[in-house]
Amino acid sequence: MSRLKINGFAEMSFDTDIFDISITVKAFADTSGSALSDGKAKTEEFLSVMSEKLGISPKSFTLSSDSVNRIYGDNQQYCYTKEMTLRLESDLASVETVTDVLGGMENTEYRISYSLSDTASKEKLVLTEAIKDSRRKAELIAETLGQKITGLEEADFEYAEEIQLMRSAPMLKANSCDSLASQLNNPVQTISKNISMVWISEEK
Repeated sequence: MSRLKINGFAEMSFDTDIFDISITVKAFADTSGSALSDGKAKTEEFLSVMSEKLGISPKSFTLSSDSVNRIYGDNQQYCYTKEMTLRLESDLASVETVTDVLGGMENTEYRISYSLSDTASKEKLVLTEAIKDSRRKAELIAETLGQKITGLEEADFEYAEEIQLMRSAPMLKANSCDSLASQLNNPVQTISKNISMVWISEEK
């Protein structure tokens, strides 16, 4: 009986399908009270537009921060800032639909990040391929030695589980968005896995 310690490797690419849109609503005024009042009004307007035009409920947004700060300079104004995050489990066409609406609103900024949904199952898929890779190599070596693989003694790998905390908005219908940008391919995220396995081989 022999022991073969063989490393397995696999790498797979997946289209990202989670888009986090961080949105900042701002308002400027000469007093903190006016900035706060104007900012709240702009926030209500923003949430109303998202609900009426896109069917996105205010409950789909997660509050990140809410503040009024003095801007020191020639004008010495006050700035109201409310930051919210909208998570879409969708595609670029839907994201373009949202950003088209945002583009028509004053004092509203946004940035977009992306990731994968159900990361745990995708990592499991890649890990399975890494295990197959290790076994193929072990079988090839065993064959050259006139042996065959009869079992597994040990496996060493790291496996991270996914944690999703944010609420997602419903899938948007992006039929109304005909911009060229909406036709871009989704960003791709690559997952790779290494695994070290000790296989048992015996004479045929």
